[in-house]
Amino acid sequence: LIKHSYQTYQSKFRIFCSWMEIKKLDKIHVSFITNQHIIEFLKYVSNHNQLSRRTVSKYRQMLHCFFEWLIRNKGVIDRNPVYGIPQIGKIKDESPCPIPDQVLKVYMKAKDPQLWLVCLFEYYCAIRPHEELRHLKIGDINFESHTITIRNDIAKNHLTETVDIPDQLFEEITKTYKLHEYPQDYYVFSLNRQPGPVHLGKSNFRNRFYEIRKVLGLSSKYKLYGFKHTGASKLVDAGASTWELQRHFRHKSITTTEAYFRKNLGLK
Repeated sequence: LIKHSYQTYQSKFRIFCSWMEIKKLDKIHVSFITNQHIIEFLKYVSNHNQLSRRTVSKYRQMLHCFFEWLIRNKGVIDRNPVYGIPQIGKIKDESPCPIPDQVLKVYMKAKDPQLWLVCLFEYYCAIRPHEELRHLKIGDINFESHTITIRNDIAKNHLTETVDIPDQLFEEITKTYKLHEYPQDYYVFSLNRQPGPVHLGKSNFRNRFYEIRKVLGLSSKYKLYGFKHTGASKLVDAGASTWELQRHFRHKSITTTEAYFRKNLGLK
């Protein structure tokens, strides 16, 4: 697992343990945890935090994996209590939408050029901001072949892959940002809003984007990740094939690509 995913699972499991303590269930043997306890907990987190069905489902998956581990690796229980879970949570569309608002782009480019570069990498190369861009180094960019190497230690799919840099982006990173003039071991995104030896915190990009969105009074439907979807929309409009899109977005299977575009862009 990438570090962020591991921390997410830890956080969800702490909430479950806290709920067990509130219900005075923390002293009972794990084999006495029933299906009804699981359903009650999922209803609790859903109502308490106004969670979507998708988020509640992640809690369910986490608990199911934990009890499966107890069965297979520890042998302390013989039945998984996470089964037959009803639909719990609100129906929400949480996927980022394409960003058509020119005001946002013009303002960001002027006020926060580093964050604008994040958006350009998303838009042109479909590189994910949270882990991949935060840990991207100058040495990962090949200025001769116009490519970027996404290392397996930062990639979501744990594979080392190469991404082409379109001419528009290459001109920006060389003429405007002059990334080729920095040391190879520098992170592209560092302190003082320029490349440096320290990578930024995991919420840095998102918080800066939210602040700009707030200043401009824009809808919360616009998310930083939306620039990746905006680029996807433009590629589809330009006639890119599904196979080309799969390679560009580094999806493991064509099925993932088809599901992604069906959900985010509809049929074209």
